[in-house]
Amino acid sequence: MGNVVVASPNLAVIVSGYRGQRILIGQCGFAIWCIEEAHNLSLEIMTITVNSSDAETVKGVKINMKAFAQVKVKTRVDGKLDMASIKLAATNFLSASEREIEDSLQK
Repeated sequence: MGNVVVASPNLAVIVSGYRGQRILIGQCGFAIWCIEEAHNLSLEIMTITVNSSDAETVKGVKINMKAFAQVKVKTRVDGKLDMASIKLAATNFLSASEREIEDSLQK
């Protein structure tokens, strides 16, 4: 009749379908198998490598640079869940692999 979905504290499970959209973080829920789908969105920190070639400094000197950045979905504001940020991340990255997310963040 349906599936029980469980979201760990570092994972957002987005259940969407007939009953609307629900976001589960650190809790469990129920998805009716024929009219709803459940997708996972990682809330962990991702480290990406940013390569810049032929970048110019303020003084016009060309340099090649390699940097590392750590990115994360903002989940809390003043101790409360920030659903707007989670929905925005789900809209942009829900069906993407980690490599696709890294490529889109480097642009």
